[in-house]
Amino acid sequence: CPEGWKVFRGSCYFFNLASPFLSYDQAREDCKGRGANLTDVQDANEHSFLKRHISPDANIGYFIGLTDEAEEEVFVWQDGKKASYLDWGLSDPSGSTNENCVALHSSSSFKFVDISCADSLGHICKKTVTEGKVRI
Repeated sequence: CPEGWKVFRGSCYFFNLASPFLSYDQAREDCKGRGANLTDVQDANEHSFLKRHISPDANIGYFIGLTDEAEEEVFVWQDGKKASYLDWGLSDPSGSTNENCVALHSSSSFKFVDISCADSLGHICKKTVTEGKVRI
């Protein structure tokens, strides 16, 4: 993985935890520029890994690559696959038509929350390990 990235189960993760915070589209472009996508979350183990690397102190969220922009209440990852693992916060998803993006947010112990795509948040990028050796 590139310097500053974390490795987990054959993937590299970049945590953009500091300002300037970005909208969902800007975050997606930032990840693309790094040769990555906004992260998906396949299961509870991956979710736990992500939570371990984000700051519990700040009242902030971190965009992941999940939206229901195409069809309300149908959440899909950036690759178009429907999400099979969803760990929603208490009052989420809210069903609001202007909250089409998903973040891990401190207000819900970093469970999934639906949020406006225009909000400025941190974000998490993910890409497959391509090098022969993985630095840990």
